[in-house]
Amino acid sequence: MPELEQAATVAETSARDTSRFLIVIIVVTVKPSVQPNRHSAFAVTAPGLEPICARELAGLGIDGTVEEGGVAWSGPLESVARANLWLRTASRVIVRVAEFRALTFFELERHANKLNWKRFVARGGRVEFRVTCRKSRLYHSDAVAQRFAQAVERQVPGVQIGKAVETDDDGSQSTGEAQLFIVRFVRDVCTVSADTSGAAWL
Repeated sequence: MPELEQAATVAETSARDTSRFLIVIIVVTVKPSVQPNRHSAFAVTAPGLEPICARELAGLGIDGTVEEGGVAWSGPLESVARANLWLRTASRVIVRVAEFRALTFFELERHANKLNWKRFVARGGRVEFRVTCRKSRLYHSDAVAQRFAQAVERQVPGVQIGKAVETDDDGSQSTGEAQLFIVRFVRDVCTVSADTSGAAWL
């Protein structure tokens, strides 16, 4: 979300000799963040290809950080589009939607309902969730997916909820022109990412 920062306060004073009144005018200006539309992106690669992917991104003018399983960077959607068009070593490019800690389904629902799903899902669109849970109190992946699906349905009219199919490479694939969300629960920390490499993103 864009953040607002308060600018310096400008004060103008004026005095009248006859009345000896002091008039103080304080003007406070607020300007938006200089980085209003940046996204946390991640190019998913096969093990060992991370450094090669980082060099490809550098050639596209994107300064990425090598991590296990891919390369991360922060940038506008235009950088995500460039990565999708020109990367040869990445199997997909995802954008981080949210990360939070949840120990109960009540906490999960509260966080899911706060997310701005309209930012990624159009009215009447189709959505699919691929959920994995490891070493977490919320270990039932179908139940977790159901909570996220209900949150989307509350915000997006006419949305259709599907289910992603399993694959042999990175474990997830949309079954059609649907927006795929990848949800990972590890040690009670939930990470939600949107797949930008599918047809729904175009």
